[in-house]
Amino acid sequence: MAEENREKGKEKEQEKEKGKEKEKVSEKVPGAAATEVSVEVGLAGHTLSKRILLSPGDPAPYPVGSRPVTGRRRPRLDGPQKVTGRAMFTHDVRRPGMLHARILRSPHAHAKIVSIDASALEKMPGVVFEIPGKDVVRYHGEAVLALAAPTRAAAEDALRAVRVGYDVLPHTVSLAAARKDSSPLVFQKPVEEKRSAGDVPGAAAALPQTGNVRGPKASGRGDVDKGFAEAEGILEVVTTTAVQTHVPLETHSLFAEWVGDTLEVQASTQGTFSVRDELAGVLKLPKDKVIVRAEFTGGGFGAKFGAGDYGVFAAKLAKKAGKPVLMALDRKEEHLAAGNRPDSWNRVKLGYRNDGTVTAVDYESFGTAGVATGTGTGGFVKSAYGFPAVRVAESDVFTHLGPGCAMRAPGHPQGCFAVETALEALAAKLGMDPLTLRLRNDPSEVRRAEWEIGAKEIGWSRRAGITKANEAAAAAGSPLRRGLGCAASVWYTFVAPGSQVNVRLHRDGTVEVENGVQDIGGGPRTPIAMVVAEELGLPVERINVKIGDSRYPFGPASGGSVTIGSLIPAVRAAAVHARERLLDVASKLLGAPASEVVLANGVFSAKGRTAEFRKVCSRLSGETLVVTGDRAKDYDGADTRIFGAQFAEVVVDVETGVAAVKRVVAVHDCGQPVWKTGVESQIRGGVLQGISYALFEERVVDERSGRVLNPNVEFYKILGSKDTPEIVPVLVDHYPGKNNAHARGIGEPATVPTAAAVANAIAHATGIRPTALPITPARILALLARVPAREVRA
Repeated sequence: MAEENREKGKEKEQEKEKGKEKEKVSEKVPGAAATEVSVEVGLAGHTLSKRILLSPGDPAPYPVGSRPVTGRRRPRLDGPQKVTGRAMFTHDVRRPGMLHARILRSPHAHAKIVSIDASALEKMPGVVFEIPGKDVVRYHGEAVLALAAPTRAAAEDALRAVRVGYDVLPHTVSLAAARKDSSPLVFQKPVEEKRSAGDVPGAAAALPQTGNVRGPKASGRGDVDKGFAEAEGILEVVTTTAVQTHVPLETHSLFAEWVGDTLEVQASTQGTFSVRDELAGVLKLPKDKVIVRAEFTGGGFGAKFGAGDYGVFAAKLAKKAGKPVLMALDRKEEHLAAGNRPDSWNRVKLGYRNDGTVTAVDYESFGTAGVATGTGTGGFVKSAYGFPAVRVAESDVFTHLGPGCAMRAPGHPQGCFAVETALEALAAKLGMDPLTLRLRNDPSEVRRAEWEIGAKEIGWSRRAGITKANEAAAAAGSPLRRGLGCAASVWYTFVAPGSQVNVRLHRDGTVEVENGVQDIGGGPRTPIAMVVAEELGLPVERINVKIGDSRYPFGPASGGSVTIGSLIPAVRAAAVHARERLLDVASKLLGAPASEVVLANGVFSAKGRTAEFRKVCSRLSGETLVVTGDRAKDYDGADTRIFGAQFAEVVVDVETGVAAVKRVVAVHDCGQPVWKTGVESQIRGGVLQGISYALFEERVVDERSGRVLNPNVEFYKILGSKDTPEIVPVLVDHYPGKNNAHARGIGEPATVPTAAAVANAIAHATGIRPTALPITPARILALLARVPAREVRA
């Protein structure tokens, strides 16, 4: 009865809030009536009816159930362009008279620039150069001078002709060394945090800075001290992770050309509009004097939001030369200066009861993003589980290394590895099944369903049998051990305010959709076309999607899983309004009220009469009808988190230390998927990147010289085709009730738990507990005491 009264009280409060919100919307839009509708929310088969307030002009959300076009699998629309080489990437751009740009980079980790002698460049035909004017370099690979020449070979020759005098200064390049009071300072004064479009939103309050340590930034919830006092036991685990570089297939690049006083750019970018805004700001140009195109980008995992110094150099060199300039970084530059996922040191202290319930968590992290900020890893511990009390302290540590930046789910893979390693250790200490312990601390209805689905798919019930088989293998002298591991994923619903989409209907029946969003590989053309095709009753191939141009309506930067969640509701709004306009035209043609006209398979019908789509379009009053859809504000009340549960199966050779991932089951929700093929592809890509992070990727720096020793893809190891396991993506049908299409992104979630699930599977297989990434053969052998620990790089 008490529970029932509490629920009734909640319902009354919710009704009050709905009334308040209705008043707010009416005030914001004078004369516009807000529409209140019922929507089914929750897991399919277990939905509840909820009243939500629609913004004026926003269509009602999709009802529960299958739809004719969206939510299905299909080939990507731009597939033929990509497989035939017709897709134009920035590296492919060629113009008559075009110059090739290169950057002279510091060979030192820390030095004063005493002199730059570029006199030889003035004698070289067709060469222009730009000196940024800095007097100190703070990392190996920092830009010292940029130039452009008629060919790339000529540009390389020109670089070798420049003479730079350096006064080499002391440096610090490791997290542990940089934290010491005696360590050389990277910055002489406090540094402000700069954020990019891919970062997790958070408070930007000023933080203390002592030496090279900036922080701690404190956050959390609940009474942690009380939680520890109520605990029946305490467990503490420390984990570390290495720097992971982005390694996109297409390196950072930008083509710049001045047409009169307008700068026209093609960029390999995750943010058409952020590149435009940055170039306009640096070059002091009106935004309408900068045009940025980015139809195809060869990969972007968080490092390609702005123009970067390389892009600014390209624009300035093009201005000086009066010719187009292409700046394309090479692979070494990509590793040294184009961004990375910061490394981390994480301490997790758990208070727990003997039934596996966590009562409190104290979490501390340090990380280095080189000369940048943003190394916090505490988001996961605060968001993933229902821990009642959490205290987080996060600190940046500056080093003389290239800047870190946003990388696919910033901070979360590191934080997930730390927390899930601690939970696995707790389960072992209590003699509990690891999944049972997680369910004891996981209140999310969505993820509890995901745990159940994933456990069945991976065959979690085999785990005890696998343990016995491993014991038998050891007794028989066989080196192979099998293991199962699991880990949770959490991410968030972010929206780019102001996103708009134009649907253009032409009198010949042509349909065009316009938005300035870039394609970084996820293929947004296809889901955009699917939504419009469904609303207009046309084949998907009839929809011409035009993206990647800053002259089109504003679109989101592709980071933080924001793209689809921001665009699709705007696309649907535009398509619904376009259909309504066509129904009005068709009603006159068919002699029936618009409410009685049906549009299906490209045909309008009413009262036994029909009219084809093209015929109705031919009756438009003008040559073209343009309808704009706006991304309305999200509805209140729904959980903004996106959940997931992943399971990994591994085989470890205890004689060689080699761990091989055999199978990964990745169960995720992203609201209602528009294009299942694309969603499943994103999940597979996230899993592959997570396995690579778990087992292979590690930047190696020489502490004496401060130089990166493996800025390439020969010695910076990434996962290859032979390391690729069977990946089983499973989508949970979920209606979150946040927007008119129940749309959410999926770019980040699959990367978050993969490394942790792999590590936990290795622990099950071998009985050792990996606490450092990557889990290399040498580290496994050291933990198995097959090689001395001193021979393994920390």
